[in-house]
Amino acid sequence: YFDCKLSQPAIVFNPLPIQQSCGDMIVPSHSAIQATLPCENAGPLKSDTTASSIIKFDPITGMMIEPFKEEWMVWKVRKGGAYLFFPGDQVKYLDHRKEKVTIQQNGFIVSTSKWERTIIQKKVPNEFGTGSATVLDFIFKTKLEIDNEEWFVRFNAPISNKGVFHTDLNGANFDTHHFRSDLPIQSQVFPMPTLASIEDSNQRLTVLSEYAQG
Repeated sequence: YFDCKLSQPAIVFNPLPIQQSCGDMIVPSHSAIQATLPCENAGPLKSDTTASSIIKFDPITGMMIEPFKEEWMVWKVRKGGAYLFFPGDQVKYLDHRKEKVTIQQNGFIVSTSKWERTIIQKKVPNEFGTGSATVLDFIFKTKLEIDNEEWFVRFNAPISNKGVFHTDLNGANFDTHHFRSDLPIQSQVFPMPTLASIEDSNQRLTVLSEYAQG
């Protein structure tokens, strides 16, 4: 049961053995601090003075273009059902729906009548507890009211992975997959309980999911 009122002081407790952050506030391990909720808001961290030069958005669509490219996509499905997927045409959502786009906070919030996206920049501790990493939290809200359409987000990055990608197996280990051009796309959809990633010798792009995808 959640009974905290927004914009009112609240106690934030960190039960983990390493420090956590809530926005720009640091919560030491096994400690509690007083905070005002929500402590994580759309936009860059106030403490990150380089965010404006690293994170960039298209001024027309509001889609992220740096450090990687974001695209809202629609797959028109010829037919389908439970565990069945026969894809038809693939188009960009904004070209397909021709909806008015509202851009707020320079692109950190973008919305149409059926789709909304919010980005929150966060700092999270690394697995060794000796430092932190910056992550971008994408929050999507959609109102899909059309039959035979699949809506999804596509991220593009200048990574030469040569068709190799990875997904986790129930968060326990990672499976390596090889994209095959001789097989239909519906035969190359893999469960993603926690994450998926692509990489080359220079960089890696990892997508973490709040709940299992497939």
